[in-house]
Parts: sequence; C-alpha cells; structure tokens
Amino acid sequence: GPVVIGNLVVLNLFLALLLSNFG
Repeated sequence: GPVVIGNLVVLNLFLALLLSNFG
C-alpha cells in the first residue's frame, strides 16, 4: 500500500544521506 511505498522512499533518502556522509 501507499504506506509501504512511503516508507521505502524515506529509507532510500536516509541511505542516500548516509552514503553521501561516509563517501
């Protein structure tokens, strides 16, 4: 459902921030 899709988007943004910080 929409909630799952929203959670995946937030998770992707969080992982992108972590990668940019450690990169």
